[in-house]
Amino acid sequence: MPIPMWNAASQILMATGYIVMAVALPWSGCAYGARGAVSIPTASELFGLKSYGLMYNLLILNLPLGSFLFSGVLAGILYDKEPALDGSGFNTCVGAHCYRFVFLIMAVVCAIEGSLSK
Repeated sequence: MPIPMWNAASQILMATGYIVMAVALPWSGCAYGARGAVSIPTASELFGLKSYGLMYNLLILNLPLGSFLFSGVLAGILYDKEPALDGSGFNTCVGAHCYRFVFLIMAVVCAIEGSLSK
């Protein structure tokens, strides 16, 4: 099985994990380690070893960029809006429903990326 297919499979597993986190089941962090392990051989198989360092760094650039955009920006904006939807008048949100929409958005993004990398 080609290594990029393993990359796609890990993205589909991560999308499933995000859906499980949105539902708040206990075993919800699946396939996080697979993404990092698969990126190394994917870079060499897709682009060769001539400019391996550059290509590998570009492939893993999505980790800090995605963390900033999804965790820092998107999750913060949606978390701040959730107490207003609750109607309690407080500025705090407790429970799985606070981040449910963020996890669903991340699941869709993972599924789209997984389908594109096949």
